Amino acid sequence: MTRSKAVHDKVLRLDNYHCQITGFNGLDLEDRPRLAVHHRIPIGGSGQGVDTAENGITLRSDIHMPYVEDKA
Repeated sequence: MTRSKAVHDKVLRLDNYHCQITGFNGLDLEDRPRLAVHHRIPIGGSGQGVDTAENGITLRSDIHMPYVEDKA
């Protein structure tokens, strides 16, 4: 399933570019972005979710990746 950049960007804006778990503001010490948009209900594969802003949440990248790897 293709993920929409517009949806991705909208989720980041709705969450004010902050991780919704830690409050992290999205930049590391070298001002590189460190946020990911996670689908609450997985899309594609056996997931039944859809690629919408309502199904998205902003997470710090290092929180998001272990979550994704655990679900694989």
